[in-house]
Amino acid sequence: MPRISVVIPCYNYARFLPAAIDSALRQTVRDAEIIVVDDGSTDDTAQVAQRFGDRVRYYRQDNRGLSAARNSGCRIATGEHFAFLDADDLWDADKLERQLAVCARDEAVGLVSGQMRFVDASGGPMPGDKPGTTPGETLADIVRWGTAAPSSFMVRRHCFEEVGGFDEHLKAMEDLDFCLRIARRHRIVYLPEPVGSYRVHGPSLSGKPEKVYPSYITIFERLLRDPEARGSHGLIRHRLARCRYLWGTHQVKAGVVHEGARFIRQSLGTWPFVGWSLDPSSSWWRRAGHAAKPYALLVALWAAPKQVSADVALLEKQRS
Repeated sequence: MPRISVVIPCYNYARFLPAAIDSALRQTVRDAEIIVVDDGSTDDTAQVAQRFGDRVRYYRQDNRGLSAARNSGCRIATGEHFAFLDADDLWDADKLERQLAVCARDEAVGLVSGQMRFVDASGGPMPGDKPGTTPGETLADIVRWGTAAPSSFMVRRHCFEEVGGFDEHLKAMEDLDFCLRIARRHRIVYLPEPVGSYRVHGPSLSGKPEKVYPSYITIFERLLRDPEARGSHGLIRHRLARCRYLWGTHQVKAGVVHEGARFIRQSLGTWPFVGWSLDPSSSWWRRAGHAAKPYALLVALWAAPKQVSADVALLEKQRS
C-alpha cells in the first residue's frame, strides 16, 4: 500500500494538467500513487493523462462537480493518506514530505494544509499568497478565519472516510465544510511556508455570490445543529447572520425584493446587531450606524420596495 494517494480532479483543464502531474511526480516522497479524475471533460484531458503511462491512474466519470471528482478519486485510491491537487495548481517538490512528517510526529493530526503562492496563467509569479490571512486550525478559528486552499490539503484516509468526504451538494465552499467536519474530532495543522502555487486565471468564485452565500448559509445552519460544535454556537450564529444579511442585500440589488427582505429578517433574528460587525475597522459611532442600517433597510423595503431596490443597485454600481 502506498503511503499517499494524490487525487487530481480535472474538468477541461488539459492545458494545465501536465504541469500539475509533473509537480506530483517530482515529489521527494516516492511511494505515492497519482490519480487523475476526469470529470466529464470535453477537451484533451484523457489524452494528456494517458501520455504519462502507468505512472498515472486515469479515471473518467460524468460531469458531477469538483467534490464528486475528489470523492471518486478517494474511493479508488489505495494510500494511507489522501492529497488533493487541482489540475491548474502546482506543488513544491517537498510538499508531501513536509506534511507526512507532521502526521508522523502526532497521531492526533487529521489534516495538514499550507500556504500557496499566487502565479498567473502561464505560471509566472504574482504578488500575494492564498490564503491572505492565517487560516484557522480549530473549529472556532475556521469559522472565524476560514481555511487554506484545497490543493494544500493532505488528510489521513480514516479521517476522510469518517467524515464522509466532500459534500457533493454544495455549490461552493466545500473545502470549508470539509475542514469544519475534520476539526470536530481531529487536529488540523497549517504550514505557514508555501507548499505550492495557486494559479490565478479566469473569473473567481468570489464573483459568484449566488453560489457562495447560499453555501455559507447551509454550512453554518448545519453546524448550529451539530452538538459537537456547541461551544462555538455564538460565533457560528454571528457568521450565519452576516451571510444571511449579505445574501439578502444582494437579492434586493438584483430586484428579488421579498426574498431579500426575508433573509435580512432572518439575519436579525439570528444576531440582532449583525450590522455592528459589517465594517469592524470603523470607529464605534460608524459601527453604531451600521447596526441600525438593517432595520432601516427593512422599513424602507416595506414602504417602497421597488425604489429601494433601484437605489441600492445604483449605489453598488457607483462603488464598483
